[in-house]
This record gives sequence, structure tokens and C-alpha cells, in this order.
Amino acid sequence: MAAELSNKPIDLTQIARNNKGTFPFWHVFNSIDGRTILRAHGGPEMPVWGSRSEAIYGNVPTREWMLAVTFYIESIQAK
Repeated sequence: MAAELSNKPIDLTQIARNNKGTFPFWHVFNSIDGRTILRAHGGPEMPVWGSRSEAIYGNVPTREWMLAVTFYIESIQAK
């Protein structure tokens, strides 16, 4: 699917390295949520996960799920 996107997906293991060695936790969290418009996020190819999962699961599991995904992405950062 990556070839079909207008913006090339980033290497999720390089986020901290590309941010002067610091993992931008809340920026990543808000990017996953999708309800905050992010300049570098590109077009509408990425679903708004916050709204979608909130409709399915309600508000609390949505935040827990997005936090879990953000912590996972933080854990896979290249050393």
C-alpha cells in the first residue's frame, strides 16, 4: 500500500533520531489521534483513528490504545 500513498511513509524507528535524539511523545500521540491537523501529516490517506476508535470503543479505551501505540513506537526507536 505504501506505493499508493502520495506521501512516502516514514521509518518509525527514526523519529527520535530525526528529532535531535528526543522522542516527541505528544506529537506522535496527536499524530495517531488524527483529530489535530498536523502540517507534515499529509493528505487524508490516514484515517482519523481517535474518532474511529472512539465511536467503536468509547473515550477511555481510545486514549489507552493510542498511548499504548505511542509507547510502542517509542520503544522501537533506533539506538
